Amino acid sequence: MNGTLYGYVRSSAESQDIERQMIAIWDYGVAAENVYIENNGAEKGPGAAYQEAADKLNENDTLVITSLDVLGDDSCDL
Repeated sequence: MNGTLYGYVRSSAESQDIERQMIAIWDYGVAAENVYIENNGAEKGPGAAYQEAADKLNENDTLVITSLDVLGDDSCDL
């Protein structure tokens, strides 16, 4: 793999702990400076941090997430 690894972490509730997601992303090899964190409370789906991460992606880059529910709370958000 020649591209850069980026990570995206989302907390759908202010009380939700993102530590599990962060550890998984770091274990995958994503550098801390390439992790984008979304704390959007009650909002559904990804927000500004996701868009910023997506805008960084170039050919051969990879956006790492821990599970599909990070991208949305239900299938309509995907």
